[in-house]
Amino acid sequence: MAERTPANHNPWYILMTLYGEQEEKWVNGILHAKNRAAWNAWACQAMTPDARKEVAKKAGVDLAEVQGWDGKRDEIAKLHEKVWVARNGKDLTYPGLPDVADAVNVREIAFSNTVALGGAIFSGIAYFYSAHFSGKALFYYAQFSGFAKFQKATFVAGNEEEGEVSFKDCEFEKPTSFRIADFLSGYPDFDGAVLHQNTAFTAADEYWPTGAPDNPKAARASCAVIRHSLDKQGLPEDQHFFFRREMAFAGRIGNWGQRLPYRLFGAVSEYGYSILKPSLWLLGLWIVPALIYMGYFNWLNELYDGKHGALEGFALSFVSMFNFLGLHRLYFGTEYYQSLNPFVQFLTAGQTVLGVILLFFLGLALRTRFRLR
Repeated sequence: MAERTPANHNPWYILMTLYGEQEEKWVNGILHAKNRAAWNAWACQAMTPDARKEVAKKAGVDLAEVQGWDGKRDEIAKLHEKVWVARNGKDLTYPGLPDVADAVNVREIAFSNTVALGGAIFSGIAYFYSAHFSGKALFYYAQFSGFAKFQKATFVAGNEEEGEVSFKDCEFEKPTSFRIADFLSGYPDFDGAVLHQNTAFTAADEYWPTGAPDNPKAARASCAVIRHSLDKQGLPEDQHFFFRREMAFAGRIGNWGQRLPYRLFGAVSEYGYSILKPSLWLLGLWIVPALIYMGYFNWLNELYDGKHGALEGFALSFVSMFNFLGLHRLYFGTEYYQSLNPFVQFLTAGQTVLGVILLFFLGLALRTRFRLR
């Protein structure tokens, strides 16, 4: 892949930050409002009055902001060239003010400062292909009316406080591609976002953060939004990838009693995905009690006449696990169970309950892995 271009060598970025870049740790709200107003006036210049009203409402901005192109045209054009020269010098040829009819093209751009595009309006196609975000990337309430492509984009920051990627309350009216996009420092915030039904994500570990998130509740909500989008596309494998993360984050929220069911769900079955885990638990549920029964029967044989067989413990353990199959009535009667030590009776009952639960998780995993419906 070619080396990414500095953001200030891109005319669309210059237009996005016409009145200054966000160089501080926190977003300067006044500066952001000025930059957004200039961008939205340019982006909405070709829209009909009704379309402007609708998009302004969705973006949460004043109607005057999207109707301001005629009054700001000359100012924006002159300032755009002035800022280009100030940031790049005269040696780099000025490409001119971008044409609103062209796609917004910030592909393979290195964004070193915060990218604040909250409430920004993209009236056509937007390419963020292979862009690299070193700081915050904020798209809350942004409106993408055309195809938006974030494929192979990388979201990473120097520290966790700066690693925020927010699409909060965004509405994607057309397909958006986050395929092979790397979210290395945190999960993107999709709280309140409305994704197009063909929004694409890559369900692979290497593209998503490792370890526990700082805000598991927000990470869980974002995974739920992504999962719901993938579920509507009929992608069960990808959908379950985000479901597993959603459940893992749920296991970090609330008190220990609220976390425990989710953690047990993960430990026993990897949230209904693993075939091996419940199989191993079933094997352990058979062997461990069988050894206890063997010791119990050997003790009885020493005291009495040795009427218990060598493998009787394993047989009892097996039929106790699968009591619902009726095998206990075939090989062991009611009198047999009544003659057992109360502790052994309790253990067989516990095996029956746990056996049903583990079989359910095994069946759930088989259903998930083989996409049975």
